[in-house]
Amino acid sequence: MMTNMPGSYPCCVLMGEAALKTIDHVVRAVYDETGTEWGGLLWGRVFAHPQGGSVPVVVAATDGICEATRVSCNILPASWEAGRETLSALGITGLEVVGDFHSHPRMRVFLSAHADVPAYWSFGHIPHWLSMVVDPWHGDYGIFARRGEQELYRAPSSLASEEVLRILDLPVPARLSPRIPSAYLASAIHPSRGGNHDDPYHAHSIR
Repeated sequence: MMTNMPGSYPCCVLMGEAALKTIDHVVRAVYDETGTEWGGLLWGRVFAHPQGGSVPVVVAATDGICEATRVSCNILPASWEAGRETLSALGITGLEVVGDFHSHPRMRVFLSAHADVPAYWSFGHIPHWLSMVVDPWHGDYGIFARRGEQELYRAPSSLASEEVLRILDLPVPARLSPRIPSAYLASAIHPSRGGNHDDPYHAHSIR
């Protein structure tokens, strides 16, 4: 049984399907409109793994307030309050910020040395902090975390079903965002297992 314990480095990450779909929708929509990167915040709780380390569980993602270009994204402090307001509007309570996400449109997933790595270490006082980079155009999703005082790595990650969230006594979002149609959630929330690699949700693991 996992218990709440935010004080050690992540050994793996679980992500709710609604959170991943929110990220996918937001970054695609912004790129289609502006041609830029975009980002936001990851919300959830952190649990202790019985064999050591922590397991952040991401339940929800919220759209950020960002300064973004084609190759950069600065998630502004106002994103925290905006995120709390979004979750409140959805009736989601009891979550904390466990990390951030931003897109690398058609560039694959990595942490850039000049911007992403320094941005990560600005949260270096939070051992379980996550930085997620997504490129849904290539079906590439990566979550980076600490495994030492100075080391970052791409953490093993998997999708968490609604049943898993309920077992952990976590909320199960009924909607993605006030701005995203509920039909989008209903039509796309379940990953395909049919081998359609044009669908980034064809597998349960997030690479």
